[in-house]
Amino acid sequence: MNYAVVIPSYERIADLKSCIDCINANLSPKPLHIVAVMQCEPELPDAYKDVVSLHYDHPLGAYGARNAGLRHLLKLDGVDYVLSIDDDSFFLKPVDLRSTLHLFEKPDTGIVCLKISRSKEYSIGEKDKPKPILWMSGGFLTKVSLFRSIGLFACEYLEALELSLRSYLRGFVNYYTDRAISYHIATRHNQKNYTGGNLLYINSGNRVQGKILQKYGKYLTVKSTFERGGATHPGVDVRINKLGRQLHKENRERRSRGVSTNSAFSSALGRISKAP
Repeated sequence: MNYAVVIPSYERIADLKSCIDCINANLSPKPLHIVAVMQCEPELPDAYKDVVSLHYDHPLGAYGARNAGLRHLLKLDGVDYVLSIDDDSFFLKPVDLRSTLHLFEKPDTGIVCLKISRSKEYSIGEKDKPKPILWMSGGFLTKVSLFRSIGLFACEYLEALELSLRSYLRGFVNYYTDRAISYHIATRHNQKNYTGGNLLYINSGNRVQGKILQKYGKYLTVKSTFERGGATHPGVDVRINKLGRQLHKENRERRSRGVSTNSAFSSALGRISKAP
């Protein structure tokens, strides 16, 4: 199970070095490659000579940078999975990724979302209890064949949500696991995200995510509030509706027979699959 790591970074060279140090110290097995997509940053010191550095003198955006790293990895042999994390995410404690990679033994597994801690004090569960989810955020593992099948990130949406929905509707199942946890600096974010079940909590003014909901509207049931902890919260409750579940089922059955997934849906995604 060979995997590589892609880290987009923009003007945060100190965080990037700390992120790489944590990967080398605490992840097992070791990644086959670490690809740092460095935007407006100086060269890494010689101590990081084993890191593949892709340099850009202009910002690509978080998902444009991920795509740049993915394109590099797709040209290489021997990489089966990709771990994508931000440069301000740190594996502060030992993580055995084999307990997470085993989820890909299920042929329909598309994306595995890792747990994010906003505190440096966290514990890793002893038993893996993966949960199917609709939306991913933060760090996540993906099999390379998924990107070859459905395309890369659609940069105009700036969100992993769009890829999550595309993956699900093409017949893949996405999971959340608490066996691989990283510390993510909370102050870097100006919005709150909640991942759990099929719930998505977003700021009502987030127009980018609104565009995603509009694009996939016929496959979704969307409400302006969601229930959590016995209370009603502002935000958005997104659930796959009957049509979406039907398409998901059909595409899973097609793939199990070695047939390409729904041609009409694939055609509609043609532009996204070629996104920069």
